Amino acid sequence: MRTASASLPRRARAVPFFAGIALVLLFAPAPLARDAATLGHGAKLRYVFGASGVDAPPDIAPLLGEMTSSGAVLTDDHGIVYVGYLDSECDGGRLRRLRVIERAAGGAWRQVAFAEGTGSIQEVRRVGCRLLVGVHRSPSAQNTWVLGPELALERVLKGHVLESGVVADRFALVVVAQPRWGAVREARLEVHDLKTGSHREVFPPERPGPLTAALRARAAECFGELGQDWCRENNHPCDPRRLESWVGELAERDGAVAFFVGYAEDPLDHCGPITRIAYVMRDAASRTAVVEEAGALDVSANARDALERLLAPQRRPPRHD
Repeated sequence: MRTASASLPRRARAVPFFAGIALVLLFAPAPLARDAATLGHGAKLRYVFGASGVDAPPDIAPLLGEMTSSGAVLTDDHGIVYVGYLDSECDGGRLRRLRVIERAAGGAWRQVAFAEGTGSIQEVRRVGCRLLVGVHRSPSAQNTWVLGPELALERVLKGHVLESGVVADRFALVVVAQPRWGAVREARLEVHDLKTGSHREVFPPERPGPLTAALRARAAECFGELGQDWCRENNHPCDPRRLESWVGELAERDGAVAFFVGYAEDPLDHCGPITRIAYVMRDAASRTAVVEEAGALDVSANARDALERLLAPQRRPPRHD
């Protein structure tokens, strides 16, 4: 599935780097943020903290000499967040641990230890008082950890949050992870309430619009022309209601979101060009919000610009009294 990554309303810089799993939330001044952003492969944790690390308490100071791994750094107005593994020596071997370490703006430190961690860290984002941590578990599966105000793991979202896919610092639009080994991977989109943990699927919609219906009709003709032998040889269901698809770009404005869904070239390229359909969901934070078709997108056009135009306020014609 082709997807876009997520970010916050105020975009922060997430800098990946590689080295076992610790999660470090650090509030620090701008110079520290720049130092942390330059960390490379196998850097020691002390380079995340920089000069401010000299006041680390006894339970945290020893960690500063450990090596970072498979992690990412977030730099924003609040400071620095480092997420990754920590490698240390233990009885002649290597010990990998997952932790959360925070240095608050006033200089106070705290840490939270996790029993285990799985996968490589892809990104860290801030949504209100929470952190979203993208974790890559396999070639087809990315989860999102939701860390609460006390840095504890509140829940795991089975997918990743789209860029610009957070509404009102609370509602996240999550592209649901699909098995890589499936015959087709269909686009699925859910809205998650980060505060309560409730969620609901919003795509695919219960009732397909006219463009989707036309696409399915075209696909049915396609499958008929290809024949059952092609379907068996390619392990394809040849069901026009099940098409290879992915959620692409997403735009948000005043609580409304617009996104497009693309449909794969194979096998539809046998019967015409690839199709992208734009959708709009007004008041995405509402439990009753529904996804509606907004039109087809030209594959050569700038998708983000087109989606933002769908959300632009409609100008009313001037009145002539």
